[in-house]
Amino acid sequence: MTLDFKNLIHLYYCAIYDKTPDKREYNIENILLLAKKHEILQSVFFAIKKLANEDKIKIEKDKFALLNAQIMSDIALNIRRKQGLYEAIEELEENGIKCCLLKGDSIGRLYANPHARVSGDIDILIDEKDEVKAIDILKNLEFDVKERGEIDHHFEAFSYDNAILEVHIKLYSDATKDLVFNGMINYSKDYVKITLPSGNKVNTLNVNDNAFYLTAHFLKHFIAGGVGLRQISDMLVFFDKYKNEIDFNLYFETFDKLRYSKLLCAVFKLGNDYFNLDFNIPYEISNEIFEKFLTCIEENGVFGNGDQTYSQFYNTFVERRSGVKNALEYKKVSKIRRIFPDFNHMKIIYPFLEKMPFLLPFTYFMRVFRVIFHTKKKKEINDKVFSIFKDFDII
Repeated sequence: MTLDFKNLIHLYYCAIYDKTPDKREYNIENILLLAKKHEILQSVFFAIKKLANEDKIKIEKDKFALLNAQIMSDIALNIRRKQGLYEAIEELEENGIKCCLLKGDSIGRLYANPHARVSGDIDILIDEKDEVKAIDILKNLEFDVKERGEIDHHFEAFSYDNAILEVHIKLYSDATKDLVFNGMINYSKDYVKITLPSGNKVNTLNVNDNAFYLTAHFLKHFIAGGVGLRQISDMLVFFDKYKNEIDFNLYFETFDKLRYSKLLCAVFKLGNDYFNLDFNIPYEISNEIFEKFLTCIEENGVFGNGDQTYSQFYNTFVERRSGVKNALEYKKVSKIRRIFPDFNHMKIIYPFLEKMPFLLPFTYFMRVFRVIFHTKKKKEINDKVFSIFKDFDII
């Protein structure tokens, strides 16, 4: 882990909990680049702003003013886009479709500056029987609906201003449920009602279901391509808020059986060491392994998109963990979809597609080129990731 990333973690912690950052040496330019890579720029800026207002850092006034204007614009646009999505959710509810808000804003409401947790989409869960009805309603609301494929567990609906409503009919794909979690993680429909900072009232998963879902979502991405600081911080903030309500005995009993508990202890150790939290960790994580974990997180960026070849490890993981005949079928599907992700995912990897969507075929060509000509690098990446999974006794 670099010093810049260590400072980024500190600033993000201060932004989340509205704390005043320590006075130390900050390379603001490098930190801003890392924050952008992990899609936490808007939140981290609030901590940087405190440093600037208290003269704890030197930053050019013109650059600071320009950055401040951009951040405020990003936040305002995000609020406006999401309000349109929540209006669509209300329309679904009024037509008898029960919607459950997943991750994202349901966790962001716990942040000191919830609107600064900027993301381009909202995820909801509905009953599979309501899928066709939901698509019809969203189309009537002039959403551009990309219907799900046979193996997908969600479809996407794009608003006129390109905000995305991701509608799940299952929490995971069959491959993830069967091969990553061995069918051991199940959920009730005992939702709870929450009020968001925007004033919208929505359903979300109950505390224990949410604890399992956030963890499973983290694990899925860590295995399939890596995770960044935002996703880990969402977990930590939620577990800190509801630590007296979460059934940790059931939690660690389940993830012990799946052999993920040691990895999760590294996550909670990050919370203890850098977020001043006090989680009871059942497994001791050595400093060497913890440092490798932090370096992996730094390099990954949001959902692992900082490391284009990490995702190749998923195939190895499935082979080592599943021993199921269907594993090869899942593997083939996974390989195709990882070379040719949907447009929303490609925009994260290649931000220029936002303004130049006609270059999408070119970006697919770039990915195919990497697959064909970067086999040596893939092996190196796989060896590195393989080592981390061995350290945590996952494979």
